[in-house]
Amino acid sequence: MDLKRIDENKLPIKYILGIHKELPAFPDAYDILYTFINANIKRPSKNGKNFSKHALLKYYSEGNHQNAEEGLKRALQLGFIESINETKDKETYRILINPFI
Repeated sequence: MDLKRIDENKLPIKYILGIHKELPAFPDAYDILYTFINANIKRPSKNGKNFSKHALLKYYSEGNHQNAEEGLKRALQLGFIESINETKDKETYRILINPFI
């Protein structure tokens, strides 16, 4: 699985226009994937397939914690991510599928 690229032909228009953070459902499952895949592209040495719930809530959710929780649940349901650590306050996830390639 490739987390180092995004095919703009498969990218939803909300990301191309840069309006995804303004939408009421932000961050949904796709927003979460886009955020961490895009971070991986920009800084491949720092980021990888894994991300923490703490990082999502603190740095990337724009204060929309309930949407972020729902987005994580949906991403798990769709099989885009898997939980690799369920310890409270240390929840970690691995990206399994890049839907943007």
